[in-house]
Amino acid sequence: MCKSKCRIFPFNSLKKYTYVLIFSVYQNKMVLSKHRERTGWENQGGKIEKNETEIEAARRELYEESGAKEYKLYPLCDYWAKDESHEANTMVFFADIITFGQIPESEIEYISFFDRPPKDLTYSYIFYSIYEFVLSQNLYIEL
Repeated sequence: MCKSKCRIFPFNSLKKYTYVLIFSVYQNKMVLSKHRERTGWENQGGKIEKNETEIEAARRELYEESGAKEYKLYPLCDYWAKDESHEANTMVFFADIITFGQIPESEIEYISFFDRPPKDLTYSYIFYSIYEFVLSQNLYIEL
């Protein structure tokens, strides 16, 4: 959990965002991505590009990092996180994925589906805060 490094806020309350994060599920399983250059599992997400809205960034990142083609995307929350190198505001979405295509050529090697959080998470302090929030909202029930 990220008590000192991460805080959850109501959706769209931080106003200025650097990143988006998507907590994705497919048939009641978490969808996590494996980055080619990192060892842990990650939620889909990334930096918001210039002249891109948060929702546009979330749709782009979800596709680029999972291959999701058809899905329902819902606002979830915001989070502020700080580590040794920087701090950032992030807008978080919940994705209920219906269908997948191929993952486009990118930094993502592959995806996998989980009933429970895996042990090897890249950003565990952020993941567990979002995961607990999702559970508290009754969005992800089958654990």
